[in-house]
Amino acid sequence: MITQKTVQQLQHAPIKDRIQAIEVLLESLKQDITHPEFSKKHRRPFRVRTFDLDTPNPEVEKAWANEALKRLQAYKEGKLKTISFEETFS
Repeated sequence: MITQKTVQQLQHAPIKDRIQAIEVLLESLKQDITHPEFSKKHRRPFRVRTFDLDTPNPEVEKAWANEALKRLQAYKEGKLKTISFEETFS
């Protein structure tokens, strides 16, 4: 049985580690489900979805581009509070 401590560690792990854990669990489930002794009544079709964090997602990129434009416009209109480089890194 998985302990609460393990669950908390997974919840606070870096996203790449959490995705890796999910992929390992899904592969384990896939092996269990395809095992000949697994009851046919429990079999359901499913697919394993993988994530590639190195390939940009066009929807996410578009959303961030729009957000950047909104922030730039707010800056130009004086509606955005700015912090100097010196203040930020001192």
